[in-house]
Order: sequence, then structure tokens, then C-alpha cells
Amino acid sequence: MTPEPSRILLAAPSGTYPSGLAERLTFAGHDVLRAHSGGEALQLGLEATSGRAPDVVVVRADLPGVDGFELCSRIRCEPALSHVPVLVLVHEPVGSDFGRGISAGASSVLPASLEDEALGQCVSDALRNSAAWRGAPTQKLDTEVVHCGRHIRLKTDMRHLATLALSCPMELDSHQDLRDRHDIVIAKQEILQDVLSSLPLHIMVLDARGRITAANQAWDILSLNDALLPELGGYDLPRFLRDFLPESALDTDDMERRVASLLAGRKERFSREYRVKPDGNWVLMHVSRLGGETGGAVVSHMNLTDREKAKRALQSSESNLAKSQHIAMLGSFEWQPQPETMRWSRELYHIFGLRPNSLKPSLDALLSFIHPDDRRRASAKLDESLQRRVTFEQEVVLVRPDGAERYAQCQAEAEYDAQGNPVRVFGTIQDITRRKLMEQQLVQAKEEAETASKVKSEFLANMSHEIRTPLNGIIGMAELVQRTSLSDEQREYIGMVKSSAESLATLVNDILDFSKIEAGKLEIEQQDFLLRETLEAILAPFELQAQAKGLELALRVAPTTLEHLRGDPARVGQVLVNLVSNAIKFTETGGVTIAVRQVAADRKGNPGEVCLQFSVEDTGIGISEELGARIFDIFTQGDGSLTRQYEGTGLGLAISKQLVEMMGGKIEMHSRPSHGSRFDFSVLFQRPTDVEENFGAAYCDLDNTVQGLKVLLAEDNPVNQRFASLLLEKHGAFVTAVSTGRQALEALGQEPFDFILMDVQMPEMDGVEATQAIRTADEYAFARDIPIIALTAHAMKGDRERFLAAGMDEYVSKPIDLDKLFRIIAGVFPERVTNLPALVAAEEAKPEVLLDVEGTLARLHGDQEFLRVLFKVFLDDGPNRVAAVQEALKRLDFTAAGKECHSLKGAADTVGARVLKRKAEELGMALRGESRELVERHFDELQVAIQETAARMRDELATTQ
Repeated sequence: MTPEPSRILLAAPSGTYPSGLAERLTFAGHDVLRAHSGGEALQLGLEATSGRAPDVVVVRADLPGVDGFELCSRIRCEPALSHVPVLVLVHEPVGSDFGRGISAGASSVLPASLEDEALGQCVSDALRNSAAWRGAPTQKLDTEVVHCGRHIRLKTDMRHLATLALSCPMELDSHQDLRDRHDIVIAKQEILQDVLSSLPLHIMVLDARGRITAANQAWDILSLNDALLPELGGYDLPRFLRDFLPESALDTDDMERRVASLLAGRKERFSREYRVKPDGNWVLMHVSRLGGETGGAVVSHMNLTDREKAKRALQSSESNLAKSQHIAMLGSFEWQPQPETMRWSRELYHIFGLRPNSLKPSLDALLSFIHPDDRRRASAKLDESLQRRVTFEQEVVLVRPDGAERYAQCQAEAEYDAQGNPVRVFGTIQDITRRKLMEQQLVQAKEEAETASKVKSEFLANMSHEIRTPLNGIIGMAELVQRTSLSDEQREYIGMVKSSAESLATLVNDILDFSKIEAGKLEIEQQDFLLRETLEAILAPFELQAQAKGLELALRVAPTTLEHLRGDPARVGQVLVNLVSNAIKFTETGGVTIAVRQVAADRKGNPGEVCLQFSVEDTGIGISEELGARIFDIFTQGDGSLTRQYEGTGLGLAISKQLVEMMGGKIEMHSRPSHGSRFDFSVLFQRPTDVEENFGAAYCDLDNTVQGLKVLLAEDNPVNQRFASLLLEKHGAFVTAVSTGRQALEALGQEPFDFILMDVQMPEMDGVEATQAIRTADEYAFARDIPIIALTAHAMKGDRERFLAAGMDEYVSKPIDLDKLFRIIAGVFPERVTNLPALVAAEEAKPEVLLDVEGTLARLHGDQEFLRVLFKVFLDDGPNRVAAVQEALKRLDFTAAGKECHSLKGAADTVGARVLKRKAEELGMALRGESRELVERHFDELQVAIQETAARMRDELATTQ
């Protein structure tokens, strides 16, 4: 097969073109390309790369536009041309032009005045040495070449330096300044010595018999500083290695065979890497055969230790990266769209369930592992991310070849060219199956916990119903028994029964409240209320407890505190009851003070928000610092002796803390042992939107709402049934009582009713089922519009919605709160609310009596003995209340005076002391205005009223003995 002709690119300005050289090269069978400027030459060279690059480039330095030096630099920067020998023709090859030429990467820098024959010989030599140039190591070097006294800094590679070493002696073969052969030889030796001495490589020159004829100064580690090494005459390369590098890990016998083969022309070159002992340096030896008649070879040694260290560091880094990816189950990929190439990391193969390198990476192959349900979405999102130049993120399901599915998190970022096109995409795929399975387990555990919490809440609700039902009966019947004729001993016993039942009810309520809070089903209601009246009502039951222990119970409300509020007074009362109860319990001497003041709210931006600060301070036993740190924890009490002495559930303060936080506040405790305690808590309230209208309706007398109504009471517990019946009948209602939902339906078919009180839990048919039958069954169409009010011990979140969904109009929890029941009934029968002012007006139109004995006796169902007990208790307590008012007025404590007035008003109303009730009410209103003149006038009237009322009572007691 005929060898392909060499391609030579000649570049020279017009008028200086070496036509004789072109003809000589063409005649010799070479393919010659011609260019008259640097740009044209570069274009021809680059266009040739699409087919075949030139084998040698000959260029004059004085090219127009892009000169020869710049053209040479550009050729060296083109990967397809960087190996091509470039001969640069200059006017002065031994001056600055030589330095510019070799700095630009020229293979040889020759005088422009060379004859065509000599220049043709240089081209032939370059063609002959181009194979060595192409195969030489390309590691970049930073070196300095000294030539003719000039220091030239180079950043090049070994093949360039080697070519310079070989070509420089020919640069001066035809120099005009050299007149004889002896001078030429001397100049050649000097140039060779300059180049070899400057190279950072260990260079040796071998003759045709393999003997060392020259070496550079890099061999000074062996004190081989002379270029011709006469003392090594006769040394060949294998013998030199055996004698001077005995510690090297090199097979010298093999080296001897290879050198002989190369000198004989059977090989062009060979390389060997070996390690020099004991320093451990790595060396690359490269041996290339010289052309020409004389033959021989050039041997170069390059120290690769730094490269080897870098290589090992890179390998270590890559190994660490691979280990890190394996631990994190994180694979990576690199994708180039044009031309499309893809690389996968080793871990990515493992994530796909493949052996490393068992599949050719590609984007289509990567997408094929994504589950079909996710593939189109992921591909579309990747395209969108590339267009918008944002990071791609997607969670997908991978399907392995064996069908196993894995969850993965994919991420990718792209690099873009100047036109905004993606040129490189780097991405990661992390196996998150463990995390997803853990998340699923957590979700399942959460659902199971919520189910368990719901079951527990339902159990507690049912349990509370079962426990509270008989408790309510005990408390209710104890109240009824207390109203009958009893001896002092019997009254004491029944009082203990009632107190014990109430304590047990408190325990049940605490447990139920805590369960509701824990389940997130306790709601904070919003209703309008009066602050002072609410606080007085909350604290009234504690007055007797405090008096029994000889303690002072004081309420102090700052004058600037807002009176009309909207919030949950019941929950605030629950917190206060707990704190005041504890304060009285743990205080033996001194007293308990409840203080309230309005403060600035912590959060801003709600002008209708009001923050009140409550403080409950006692002079009791105090709390240790250790116990104080966990006093609000669940089931936290004092030490064992205190637990036995002062009973409690350990839930009260924990519930109080959570209630306060639910109302937007916080609670704190300050105490020292033996010096008392102070609990501070804040609560956020709202300002009522219409104070006058809301409070006018909230505090009117609603006793008349059930008067004359026919009520169907469905309650299975006989005690509760009797208690509810007596309460309703006492206020003028006509009650028919049944024990099951089925009996309630039967009773509806026998007579008409105005409304139904329906217990939720009953045998045979519960209240919800009975209500649904009344609302939907055709046979009860006549009763479909009858109001139905649920009776339930449940107080769970969602109960009201469930009852309303069943067809009930409202519900009231047990034990029955008459005030709440009457308000609900008033909402069900709005016409009775409309008629209420007329009823009140008619009542007020009657002549006001000092003591309404008949009315009071009627409310007691004619129980004359009970009436006498009430009168006696009032005669003992009423004058003391008035005296307490007087003492408070002397101290200018209008709050305490108002509290005593409120208590006196309630007691007067109970015994039918109409005038005294009105006078106490008028004084209470005057105290709120804090007008001393008005207060004194009303107090004088109160004193007259109490004296007249007491006298009338004594007369009544005397006549009924």
C-alpha cells in the first residue's frame, strides 16, 4: 500500500514566498498548502483538521496581520495541531527573535536567508522527527533556557524541549557570519550545551553503538557536569544504569535488548517508568532514535515524583469520594448534550442495581430506570429547569432490573455557554429508601398514636360519664337532703358526703381535662362577661374555707382594669380555683390575696386585645427551688409527708399552665420555703363589640323561661332523673320522665311536649338514635320540629357538631347548670326572651314587700322547716355582711365592699328580702362609680333595710314556732 504524501503548509508574505522550496517539496511528492497571511494560514490549518492536519508548518515571522509568532502560538493552542512541527523563519535567529520563536512554541527558529536546499533539508528533518514529537510525554514544564547569554522563560512540555535540543544545531548550518567548518562545529556545540544545560530533564545522547556522548547538567547528582563525559567513554546505557543507579527498580537486561533493537532501526522509541531507591522518586525514561546518517539516540529522564504524588492524592480523593458516596448512597453523573456523552459514578451503578460499567451510560438509560409514573414528569421538569437555568430537584421511584423499587432524590445543575445553551450537566441521585420507609413508619406510628389517643379519649369520656352520672346524683340528692329538716349531726354528715363527692368529681374533671388537652380537643370559648362579678362568683365558695382557717381572703382589682371583657371566664376561673385552693390548702396563718391589673400585651398589632395579669399570693409554707423547677410538670406534688397531709391529683398546675398558654399567656411561680408563694399568670382577652347589648342580655333573670312548659326528660339514671325533674318542676315546668330512647318515642305518641331533654347514653336506644328517628321517621313527623336539648357527661371537642348533625338543637353538660340550661332554652324559645321584660316589669310592678315569705315558701315547695333554717342562717350572716361592708368602707377598699354587697344581695334574694336586695344592689353600683357621697347615702339606706328585715324575720320565726 502506497504511503500517503506528507502535507506541508507554507506561509509567507506576497513577494517573499519561497517558490523554489514549494517546487522542490512538490517534486519530492509532498502535498503543499500555500498561504500569504497568518489568518489564511490558520484557516487552512483548521480546515484541514476536518480531514487531515498538515505534517509540517513553515512560516515567516513577518506575516501581515497575524504574524508568524502569534500564528505559532495559536497552532500550539489547537488540540488537533499542537503536535505539528513549526519552523519559524526570522531575520536574526540568535537574537530576540530566537527567544520569541521558542517562547511561541516553534520547533526550530531558522534564518530567513537559508537556501531552498538547506530549508528543504530542515523540513525533511522535521518530518522525520515529527513521530517523536507526537509520541513524547506532554507533561507541562516551567523552565528557563539560556541561549547566547539570553535567559528565555518557557512553559512547555518535554517534546518541545527535546525537539529544540535536536534542531538547534542545524539552525546555524548556513549562517552568513560563519566562514569555516571549525566555527560551525564550535557554534553547534555551544548551542547544544546551552539547551541541554537549561533543560529540567536528565538528557543523554547516545551514538550509533549506544555509547554515551553527551549529558546535561541535570545529572549533577552524579557529578556528571561535562557535556561530553570523556570519563564515561565506552559506557553504554544499561551499564550506566547498573553502575550509577544500582537502587533503581529497573530490569537492565531488558533495557539492553530494547536499546539494541532501537539502534538497529527496528524501533523508533520506547519508554519505561521506574522507581529509584531509597528516596522513592518515580522516573520516566524515554529513548528516541535519531535520524540521519550518524544514527544514535536521545535518552531523557523526567522526575515524576510530584506527578505521582498528585496522582496518588487524586486516587485517594477519588477513593474517599467513592466511599462517601457509598455510605451516603449517593451516585453522581455528568452529561454533555453536544456531542452527547454521559459518565456515571460507581455508586450510581449500585443504586440502579447494576455491576459497575456493565451498561453504557446515557441519558435515555438513566431515565429508563425511573418508574413510568414518574418518568415523564421528571423529564419535563428537567427540560424546564434547563430552560429556566435553575436547579433541578425531583423525588422519584426507581425500578431495578430485578423489579425492586427504590426511592431516590434527584438533583442537577447545568453550565451554560455565552448563548445560554447548556454545555454540561452535573447531577446526583441519592437512594432515600431507608428515609422514606422510616417516614412511612413514623406516619403509621403517628396514625396509630392518634388512633390510640382517640380511643383513650373516648374511653375517658365514657368512663367520666359512667363515674360522673352517679356522682351528679349523689351531689344533687345531697343538696336536696340539705334542704329538708335535719339534725345538726345529720347536716354535718350529709355535708361531708357532698364534699367528698365534689372532691371526687374534681378529680374526674382534672383527668378528663388533661386528656382533652393532650388530645387537642379542649376549646377556649369566647363570650362576653363582667370581670368583677365573675371573680366574685369564682371566689365566693372559698370565703367559708378561708374563714374556717382564720385566713384573710382579699381581691384587689386595679381601678384602671377594663370591666367588660370577651374570653373564656370558665377557664380563667378554673385556673384561679386551682391556685386559690392550693394557696388556702398550704397556708395556716395570714391570708391569700388575689390581684388583677391590666398590662401591655407582648404582641402588637391587635388593638382590640386586652392583657390582664393575675396574681395569687399566700403566706403559706412556700415551695423549694428544686420542686419549683418542676412544679408545672404532670403529677408533680411535694414530698411524701406533704402528699399525705395535703391531698391532690398532681394535675392541677399542669392543667393550669396549659390552659393559660392556650389563652395566649404564660404562668410563673415565685416562692421561698416558709415565706409563702406567688403565682403570676397572664391571659389575653378581647374588647366586646357591643357592651351594653351583650351584657344586658347576659345578666337578666331567666327563671321564667321554663315556667309552664311541658318537658319530656329522657334519663336512665334514677337519681339524675329525680334531681333534674325536681329542678325543672321547682321553676314551674311540667316534667314527664322516661329511662330509654325507646320510651321517649312512645311518650311522644301519647301527649304533646314543648321540648325534650335527651340523655345521650341510654339502654335500648341512645339519645342520638332517638333524635334521628324523631327528625327523619314518618311516624314522628308531628314531632319533627320539637326542640331537643342533649344531656351528656361528654365535654369533648366535636361533640356539639355531632349532636347538631344528629338533629339536636343544643346540648348541656352534666351536672346541669340551671343558668346555662335556661339560656339555651331561651335561645330555643326566642318568644319567651321577647316576653321576658314584660314578665320582669309585671313582677316589679307589684308592691315591693320587705320580706316575701309566701314567695320564698312556694319556691321551697311549702317546706316550713327549711324556711326557718334559712331565716336563722340569714340572721346570723346578714348583719355580719353589713358590718364587713362598713369596715371595708372605712379602709376605702371599695372592691372588698362590693364583694360583700354582692354576697348580701344573693342571700337577700334567697330569703325573699326584696328591699334589702335592692338596697345592696344600689350600693354595689355606687361602689363601682367610687363616689363617696353616693356610697355613704346608699350605705345608710342599707343599714336601715337590714334592721327592718331582721326585725321582720324574727317576728316570722316567733309566729311559726
